[in-house]
Amino acid sequence: MDPLSTLGAVAACTELAKLIARVATNIASLKRQWSESDQSLQLLTLKLSTIRGALTQIKDWSDFSASSSPNGEELRENLGVALEGCQVIVEALDRDIAGLLGNTVASRLRQLFRDTAIREHEGRLDSQITAFQLLISAAYW
Repeated sequence: MDPLSTLGAVAACTELAKLIARVATNIASLKRQWSESDQSLQLLTLKLSTIRGALTQIKDWSDFSASSSPNGEELRENLGVALEGCQVIVEALDRDIAGLLGNTVASRLRQLFRDTAIREHEGRLDSQITAFQLLISAAYW
């Protein structure tokens, strides 16, 4: 097992987990600012927390299990691609959520227009989670 590949996968998981934590914190800030925020923000926060926990498990798994697999290098590369896709989605979600922060009428109006975009990000995130599940299932096949 190439230690640099393992370190790259671990670093990618760690960075993505940090980004997810920031997005979840910003969503919590939105909820505090706008008490009338609906259940969808709460569910998105819970989903992101679950993904962050899963990334921690994936990192641990890649440290131990992927190194013992005969196709370990290919698996690490595929994991890197899946992490990169998730990173792109969460970064876009982060930008949109950060743009909603503020207690002005303009920020509330932006939320109306961004609500659809956030739902689209959530759908993309669901698709990426499915891709992760497929990858990990195939690794154990």
